[in-house]
Amino acid sequence: MYEVPDPQDYCTLEEVKAHIPEGDLAQDPIISELISRVSRYIDRYKRVPDSYYNNGGDYAAATVHPYDGKGERQLWIDCCTEIESIYIRESDGTLTAWVENTDFYTWPYDTEWIARLDINGDGPQGSWPGGQRNILISAKWGAYRATPEAVKEAAIIMVSRLLARGQQMFRDTGAIVELARLTYAQAMDPEAKAILDSVPGRVNVG
Repeated sequence: MYEVPDPQDYCTLEEVKAHIPEGDLAQDPIISELISRVSRYIDRYKRVPDSYYNNGGDYAAATVHPYDGKGERQLWIDCCTEIESIYIRESDGTLTAWVENTDFYTWPYDTEWIARLDINGDGPQGSWPGGQRNILISAKWGAYRATPEAVKEAAIIMVSRLLARGQQMFRDTGAIVELARLTYAQAMDPEAKAILDSVPGRVNVG
């Protein structure tokens, strides 16, 4: 997976504080740190690149990813929300720009993300030219411009849970006095896990 220069968080300090009892303002830096850690934990759990569920939107910086051409009419790429440019490195080292809707179309047609580039059957190109790292795509990588509500909700739940555990000195058990027994903390909150399991993950390239 590729590296992201400026990973985004999946919820804000204000959103978390709106779901927990009002506390000491000194906790704000701790909450902010937990938000960043939980956001990256979600990425790892879903096996996606950092900021897959929020690439920064209009403020996202486009970066170049190289791809191998295989002489086919379809080119699978990492999910992105916007393509700024595509250049083909010719055998002599020169770069030739390809134009969207003239040389190729983006796919799917009805999602926020782009996962594949299809040759325009009525255009001048017959296929993506074969070669190693010969297709240079500058794009805003990640599948969403802003965090989906489901991912945001899961992040808020997980941060709130960590805060509660911190108040218990991160003990693995908690007491239920009425039942005279102990309850054991699970690795991930079951509600957050159920939410994340319902969210689409990475579209595999190739």
